[in-house]
Amino acid sequence: MLKLRPNREIRKLRGLKPEEIKELIRPYFDRIYYLRENPDVAAAGIDPLEHYAFTGWRERRDPSDAFSTALHLDRHPRLDRLGINPFLHAIVTRLFPATEFGQADPLDMSLRPNSHERQIFDTYQGRIRRYGQELISERPVLMIAFTNRCGSNLLCEYLETTGQVSAMGEILNAEAARAAIGPTDVEYFTDYLIGIERHLCGDSGRAFGFKASWDQIAMLARWGILDGYPNLKVVHIHREDIIAQAVSFHIALQTGKWASFGDGERGEAVFDFCSVRTLIDNITMGNAAIDVLLNVTGHERMKLSYEALLADPQAAVERALAMIGASPGSAPAATPPRFQRQATGRNAEFRRLFVEEFRRRHGYDQSARYTPHDPRHLVGL
Repeated sequence: MLKLRPNREIRKLRGLKPEEIKELIRPYFDRIYYLRENPDVAAAGIDPLEHYAFTGWRERRDPSDAFSTALHLDRHPRLDRLGINPFLHAIVTRLFPATEFGQADPLDMSLRPNSHERQIFDTYQGRIRRYGQELISERPVLMIAFTNRCGSNLLCEYLETTGQVSAMGEILNAEAARAAIGPTDVEYFTDYLIGIERHLCGDSGRAFGFKASWDQIAMLARWGILDGYPNLKVVHIHREDIIAQAVSFHIALQTGKWASFGDGERGEAVFDFCSVRTLIDNITMGNAAIDVLLNVTGHERMKLSYEALLADPQAAVERALAMIGASPGSAPAATPPRFQRQATGRNAEFRRLFVEEFRRRHGYDQSARYTPHDPRHLVGL
């Protein structure tokens, strides 16, 4: 920690190098909070500490839920004029508590509303469910808990082809919920959910199905909506090879190609180690939060790996259908869906590059000949 006299603080702070700035901020920076509150940063695969240290603070983004960038700049306006990070200023001048934050745990993160939830809340002006409304639907409901690029779309298409489950879209996205507001009878958020179910299922005996990310599951639990589906079951799909998942996400973000069909790529994918590592952090946190949330809510769930789905789609689909009361022989065989595996030689190459760089940075590469007291392997972590 720097020890600065008040009359020297500005001069010292302006003379710091970028790496010194990041190292001073790092112990107090809440990485998971920043990714959660800034989905655009997470989606772009940008290193969150790097983003906040040099860009995010100028956009009045906060490094944790315990520090307000905008408030500190209001109190010290010359920092903005001189281009000095306000969080850095607060740390080195002891205006910020000298306690390390570390990383927020998944349970703590699941209890905090994020920007996605606030958009829906604002869209419906706080009208989430009608007073006294407890039951939303008695129909069997299958929720697919997912993280990006885990194979959830492939699973949903397999399930839809059996005719036992409705089309399974991302109905909990703020954009979809906002689009329902208009010349309809949708007044409450639960009206929207009921209307979607009626549209997709009608009078058929199909189960109502939809996808939900961990923050959307937290939103439904917080608003008491999960309890409104007494026959809700959950399939949590994940990938065993989390590096391959992050690489797939990294490529899709750059090319704009999210499915194996449709338009071609809009841009060229370039490998970036830090971006892939950030996506791995995001995916790991998401899966952990899903585990915690579903343990807390007590809903029956099944964990399914993407690799198991590829190996035996029929067996995976039958296991999922059994959760909603469909016997293995009652549903037609799952037919090949539109979604196909997108991994190419580029995916394999990016994965290889990440593993090699990870080994080098962490000292697992014996050819680097690091000694136990050589700190060079810590650089860049």
